[in-house]
Amino acid sequence: MSAERIDWSQLYYPGPTRRFTPQEMARAGQDRPSKTLILVVLTQLLCIVPALWALTTPTMRLPVFGVVGAFLILLLPLAAWCWAYPTRRRLHIAFLSATAFHLTLAVAVKSLDLPRESRFELLIASSVVFFLGSMALWVLTATRSSQISARLRELDERDQAISMALQLATAQVQPHFLFNSLASLQHWVSTGDARAAALLTELTAYLRATLPLFERRSLSLAQELEAVRHYLAVLQLRFGERLRSEVQAAPETLQASLPPGVLLTLVENAVEHGLAPKLQGGEVRVLAQVTADGRISVTVCDDGVGLPAPDPGPADPNSTRGVGLRNTRTRLQQLHGAAAELSLHNQASGGACAQLLLPPGPSAPL
Repeated sequence: MSAERIDWSQLYYPGPTRRFTPQEMARAGQDRPSKTLILVVLTQLLCIVPALWALTTPTMRLPVFGVVGAFLILLLPLAAWCWAYPTRRRLHIAFLSATAFHLTLAVAVKSLDLPRESRFELLIASSVVFFLGSMALWVLTATRSSQISARLRELDERDQAISMALQLATAQVQPHFLFNSLASLQHWVSTGDARAAALLTELTAYLRATLPLFERRSLSLAQELEAVRHYLAVLQLRFGERLRSEVQAAPETLQASLPPGVLLTLVENAVEHGLAPKLQGGEVRVLAQVTADGRISVTVCDDGVGLPAPDPGPADPNSTRGVGLRNTRTRLQQLHGAAAELSLHNQASGGACAQLLLPPGPSAPL
């Protein structure tokens, strides 16, 4: 609805106009009220105590606060009910329940054998709590509805960002590698080179290992390593003796989860930026092991030309080198938050290393 239009239905049927589906509630409406919200509500309720204390006579304070307590006992489950599913219908059922209780209490007070002033004090206390409680229910329901809507927007934006990052990863790792490999394959087939059959086998295995994985948001290290092995096998066939590789992984690291293509990106960077500029080529080593603090360390090291001179290295974990590494850090954060890290550094013996630190075990199902 346009912000310029007045929703006249709010005058006779107030409450949030959006009705969430069960799927939306399961996705964004399962959290409980925060401790801060509970503290604020309790503080506001306590604020009426001095006012009621001042308005009532000493002999009527106990009955008055008894009425207030009974009303609060009714309002708390109604508030929890509206919180669990904030709709206009629930809000109005809560209103009607509070109204029925208030009217029943008014009839009961009127029938009591008490002075008129005492009955008036009880009715005033009941009316104050009824008014404040009704307003609180309306504010709670509207706030909760807005909270769930905002959370759904946030989740949609996150999913969109993850989807875009996944597409970027796919686009980055595959095209130039595939085009160059296919060009080599076409040339070898045309010239009758015996390496064509082996290249076709490894390229087919690489595609079989990678294409389905890019439809997912996470995969195990074992699956990623399979793709890396085929990727390096294709490159070794193309580059010959200029490229050597070694892949080792401790068995207890294989179930660690990471975004698809992350390790491929690091290996690709090691080859393209570390070894390709070096005339005699070199070696890429991939090692996965468990650290002393129980995390999974995956390193990709090469003995190539190393990182550019003005490099912040591990001292600045927020720095990035190109779209690939920036995209890698973003996707790691989306999957594991602060529990995952990526750092880069030059080796004293020459070349560079990239290190992934991952939490142990698989991530939550996505």
